[in-house]
Amino acid sequence: MSEILRIIVDFGLVVLIWLVQLVIYPSFSQIEKSLFKHWHSRYTKNMSLIVFPLMVCQIGIYVWQLFAHTDLGLVGPFILILFLWSHTFLIAVPLHNELQRRGNEIKLCEQLLRSNLWRVVAWNIVFLWSCFLAT
Repeated sequence: MSEILRIIVDFGLVVLIWLVQLVIYPSFSQIEKSLFKHWHSRYTKNMSLIVFPLMVCQIGIYVWQLFAHTDLGLVGPFILILFLWSHTFLIAVPLHNELQRRGNEIKLCEQLLRSNLWRVVAWNIVFLWSCFLAT
């Protein structure tokens, strides 16, 4: 049962990160400058209500399965999840804070989009690894 929950949460984060990469972040530069700060503030608050619980649930599941069940197959994805947390809070969040402060400057939007590719790749690997372990 916990493997199914792990895969569902991993898949949810994969779908979410692809939506962010292909739809949401590219739209930042299209939002009218005068509206962007208000829109972005609402976006980050609302997105946090989705992303943060999923990330907490994901790391909680991996910690529980890795340490309570000594499932060493999860070491690799767990390391990637730690990378994802680090990247999110050390790179993505500061870039969002800068966008909130300066507005949707093209260079900042492009930097956010480029840096997010690391999270796209990492969450896809975590999901695929999780599926592989479940077979």
